[in-house]
Amino acid sequence: MEAILKAETRKESGSRGCRALRDEGKVPAVLYGKGADVVQLTLDGHSVHEYFSKVAARELELELDGNPSKVKIGEVQRHPVSRDVLHIDFIRN
Repeated sequence: MEAILKAETRKESGSRGCRALRDEGKVPAVLYGKGADVVQLTLDGHSVHEYFSKVAARELELELDGNPSKVKIGEVQRHPVSRDVLHIDFIRN
């Protein structure tokens, strides 16, 4: 099963902006690697939950503003009690 997550770029960074995104049901993320600029991302919280409950592959396709690219999951930060995903680091292939 090919894993695909849709993401949008975001401008805000820092804990206040990320907290606001989480309150809206979204998951903040970052994409880096291969000498390219770091890109701040926003993912749909429901899609992320579904991905980790059904697929959870280490490599996946990230559709960023309509452009697909292969990425790996670097780190996933989770809430210590609820285990909800708080932040994801993606690494370009």
